[in-house]
Amino acid sequence: MPKVRKLKTLASRKHASMNLRKAILGFIAQLDVNELPLFFALLIKPLQIIPKGTDGTVDIFWTIPNCSMDEFQELSFFKYFTIENVAALSWKKIHAFLHVIEDVLGVFDELHVKPFLHLLMGCVARVLFSCTSSLDAVKGDRSFLVENNLSSDLTSNEKDNSVENHALTSSTKQFKDLRSFCLKIVYIVLDNYEDHDLGAEFWDLFFKSVKSLIDAFKYEGSSSEKPSSLFSCFLAMSRSHKLVSLLYREKNLVPDIFSILTVTTASQAIVFSVLKFVENLLAHEDLDVKRLLLPNLEALICSLHCCFQSATKRKLVKSSGETEIKIFEVLSKYIKDPLQAKTFVEILLPFLEKGVKDSVVKVLRDIIPVAGTESTKKILSVVSPLLVSVELNMRLCICDLLEALAEADSSVQFPAKLVRELNATSASEMGGLDYDTIINAYKKIGVDLFYTREEDHTLLILSHCVYDMSSEELILRQSAYRALLAFVEFSSRILDGEKIYDHEVQIINESCWTRTSIQQVINKFLLKHVGEAMRRGSKVKKEWIDLLREMILKLPQLSNLNSFKDLCSGDSEVDFFKNIIHLQKHRRARALFRFRKVISTSNMSEGLINKVFVPLFFNMLFDAQEENIKKAFIDALASISAHVEWKSYYSLLTRCFQDHEMEKNPQKQKTLLRLFCSILDQFHFSQICSNQEPKDSMDSMLRANTNNATSVAFHGYHSSDLVGEIKTCLLETVLPRVQKVLHSASGEVNVDINRAALKLLKLLPGDIMDSQLPSIIQRISNFLKSRSDGIRNGARLALADCLKELGLEYLHFIVKSLGAVLKRGFELHVLGYTLNFILSKNLSIPVSGKLDYCLDALLLVVEKDIVGDVSEQKEVEKIASKMIETRKQKSFETLELIARNITFKTHALKLLSIVTIHLQKHLTPKVKSKLESMLDHIAAGIECNPSVDQTDLFVFIYGLIEDRIKEENGKHEILSNTEAKKHKNDVEGKTIRSGRVIVAKSAGSHLITVFALRLLHKRLKNAKSNQYDEEQLSMLDSFVTLLGNCLSSKYEDVLSESLRCLTPLVSLPLPSLESQADKIKATLLDIAHNSVNSSSPLVQSCLSLLTKLLRSTKITLSSDQLHLLIRFPLFVDLERNPSDVALLLLKAIVNRKLVVPEIYDVIVQVAKLMVTSQAESIRKKCSQILLQFLLDYHLSEKRLLQHFRILRKSLRHVSNSYL
Repeated sequence: MPKVRKLKTLASRKHASMNLRKAILGFIAQLDVNELPLFFALLIKPLQIIPKGTDGTVDIFWTIPNCSMDEFQELSFFKYFTIENVAALSWKKIHAFLHVIEDVLGVFDELHVKPFLHLLMGCVARVLFSCTSSLDAVKGDRSFLVENNLSSDLTSNEKDNSVENHALTSSTKQFKDLRSFCLKIVYIVLDNYEDHDLGAEFWDLFFKSVKSLIDAFKYEGSSSEKPSSLFSCFLAMSRSHKLVSLLYREKNLVPDIFSILTVTTASQAIVFSVLKFVENLLAHEDLDVKRLLLPNLEALICSLHCCFQSATKRKLVKSSGETEIKIFEVLSKYIKDPLQAKTFVEILLPFLEKGVKDSVVKVLRDIIPVAGTESTKKILSVVSPLLVSVELNMRLCICDLLEALAEADSSVQFPAKLVRELNATSASEMGGLDYDTIINAYKKIGVDLFYTREEDHTLLILSHCVYDMSSEELILRQSAYRALLAFVEFSSRILDGEKIYDHEVQIINESCWTRTSIQQVINKFLLKHVGEAMRRGSKVKKEWIDLLREMILKLPQLSNLNSFKDLCSGDSEVDFFKNIIHLQKHRRARALFRFRKVISTSNMSEGLINKVFVPLFFNMLFDAQEENIKKAFIDALASISAHVEWKSYYSLLTRCFQDHEMEKNPQKQKTLLRLFCSILDQFHFSQICSNQEPKDSMDSMLRANTNNATSVAFHGYHSSDLVGEIKTCLLETVLPRVQKVLHSASGEVNVDINRAALKLLKLLPGDIMDSQLPSIIQRISNFLKSRSDGIRNGARLALADCLKELGLEYLHFIVKSLGAVLKRGFELHVLGYTLNFILSKNLSIPVSGKLDYCLDALLLVVEKDIVGDVSEQKEVEKIASKMIETRKQKSFETLELIARNITFKTHALKLLSIVTIHLQKHLTPKVKSKLESMLDHIAAGIECNPSVDQTDLFVFIYGLIEDRIKEENGKHEILSNTEAKKHKNDVEGKTIRSGRVIVAKSAGSHLITVFALRLLHKRLKNAKSNQYDEEQLSMLDSFVTLLGNCLSSKYEDVLSESLRCLTPLVSLPLPSLESQADKIKATLLDIAHNSVNSSSPLVQSCLSLLTKLLRSTKITLSSDQLHLLIRFPLFVDLERNPSDVALLLLKAIVNRKLVVPEIYDVIVQVAKLMVTSQAESIRKKCSQILLQFLLDYHLSEKRLLQHFRILRKSLRHVSNSYL
């Protein structure tokens, strides 16, 4: 015998015992039926309800192993299952006994269990009755206890009463559990053995036991999520032909079950069970069932009406299901009362709205003769929207329904006939349309027709027109368009105040059309379907766009339409509606430009924009293939977002993430993210989310929006409510969606989503930005460690875009993040290259002072990349060719960008320190070359720095040159008292804050001097002489002496740059030129005398300055010095080594009319060079010199003849060269 005890504690033990019991029962189920009486007798024996010695036969039965089925039935165990005996059993023993019965019913098949079913169910019924009796007794004790408490001292009996109350509550729960278990077993039997006769005694006990439950069945039966065991029993009884009549026994049982449908809190499972109960009842056709159903027909219809009318609020019935339809089909046959039929029609209409099935339409058609004409308007109001979308088969069913309505209501005859003709089918082609009939029907729809039709009839016709507007057949679209246009014309007349009775047409109802009704039809019907057509993305848009244009032009009385009149134009090249879907791309772009212009200057209807233009632009955005057209649509949508209220703005934001293909289609994702960023750029609620303003500062917000063409209206909102709503929406809805897309792009760099995330974070509180920004920058920086050039390029582009979005204030943070990620190996090359890329993308226009705060961090990266160990690797050919970052040294350009954007006065010396530090060390030729290049790029950057003041620059240059000259000469004495005093007056109050750079004496220290001289020369060369005021001229005069000292330098490049700087100074009115004149001339003549090659920079500078001196009146050369100059090797060997600067100097000498023998010999060389030189500039200068010589110099006949011979020979040379 298996265990018959309640299994406890561990689930493993519980399941093991249950499986063991079922295994034993499975073994017993293999026995023959005649061998089972002993098993069932032994099943009852542990209950010990049969007294010993009461019947000898029974005693013998317990000990005899073989017993026939007849002997078992004669034993009649029921007489021992009295209320007293069952009540005497413990709760655990009864519960275990019921568990075994449940397992027996589950394991035994019908053949083995049916002979003993009467016994088992009899025992269950008696246990059920005993539980009910016990519950009644407990209820009586509780009532007695309450009464006793009311009449006794509560304080003295409080503890005892609490104990008794707890005991009663515990016993009540146990009896209710047993009762529920018994009902569950009953349901199992009724569900599996519905044809088995359990006997009148069983049903008497059953109904007596559940009477209290039936009395409260309406609310208790609907209080749980799933049907109770009792409800399941009734449901099983309703399926059985034999048991359904038992439902008569309780008069209110069936009505109470029906009334559950009226309980608004009933779950969907409960409602479905009730509907199944009704379906089961209707499935029986015998008279007894009709007598059961018909008296409760009104209650059923009312309950169904209450259920399905509130279905939308309860969200229970989403569409017409098979169960409901079967109920409606059968129930309609029994409805004969008009009031019941009217209620039934109201039940059916929601099913037409939710989901259309032809069976529902047929049921509605069949009930119309009973319902009469009172429901006509309701039916038409539901049927009209169906004609907008349903296909042909359903449309034909609707035509049948309309004809049935026409038989009951003659006013519907014309629209019913017209709709039938508009849906005419071909007699020769299956499923085809009869186009002739349809076109003839459309011809009947004119302006005059609408004067004779009521609103609901008109909507019926217009709904079909809307359907044909989406047809693939052009003739149907055009016919529907003309019909809708006729209604627009009719609406225009009504809105203009035209009286209906002025027309010579048959009038049905003079008051059926009013201005209000016209506005409702236009706004809630026509504009609604225009918006839906735009939302569907159908390619058939032209007719809808044309219709909208006509509505705007013909219905100026409607303010929402009239607000778009500026989009229309008599010029088809300008009209928005004629160009927005034009095949030519530039016409569409022009239309979008006009839309942006109009919306920025006029107050367009926000509702119509959201309904029509937003879906239109969204769909066309994804259809566009050209980038310029996509950008135009994005700009148009962004312009909309700049002129709408918060709810519409928020809708546009979230719509960018509602496309399910966004993650699968990278191109669409890119487009949507670009749109998202453009919308965020138009965020005009910034004052609301600003942490610097008070939270409730609505006035500040409105002041911030006064510049907008259309101010934002916040009617109905309290300022704090709007602030909270905006922050909640951005933080809890928009940000998680952006983060989802950001995390989904884990394998690649998505520039657009990073830009979108940063734009959004800028609108949120600062703590959100601080918490989210590091992870974004870190994630992008990690991509720079990739070996793929494409991924690294994408990461650089993303970082540059992030900095552009955040501003240069975040440059130090980004550089710090890069340094933390890129630490070793090839990553260091990537670091320098990336820094240059980021700066070049964000500093295309110089912005002074923005890099001051992070100058040290920037210089550290540049220094490592140029003169650190990393730079040596770039010189290895195999390494340099591997990556784009090693092919070219970008840090020089970075240094130039830095020099261009720092504050010169305060940070110039710090910038120069990156070079001066290395000048203190031993310099190899490679390092020296790099340092020279660094200085050149610094100089180029300073020249473009907008913060450079000329006075500050001169002071800076003077200090650098003076210190280097002193160091070179090994002297540190100060200037003479006069010069020192003069210099002090010039630069007082204008010195660089950081002081001068001190560099120990080294082989490369003169590089700073060269840098300063080149910087000075560049500034002097670009300036005009008349731009200097007296103060600046005084400063420049100080440079003359300083440059004179530089002429004593042993470095050729210092000497060369000094001469270049003196060249523009000698033409200025500077007093110091006279004192330095002899030194300058001596130096120049010395250089010219010792020079052989005129192409060297020093000689070039020397000759240029000499040329300038010969043209100057301040410093000039004497005739002896000119004579000496013309005898220098430079002119002696002019024919073999010509140069432009030497010829310019010669021209200046000739201009001075120097008459010495050597000049004539030099001119002979010039005459020859004029022809033989391959350089055009040389030939041109030689011709000018020769012409000037021939005109200004007195020549003897011999000399003149010599020159003519040279010219004739030159002509022969020229003619031969052209042969």
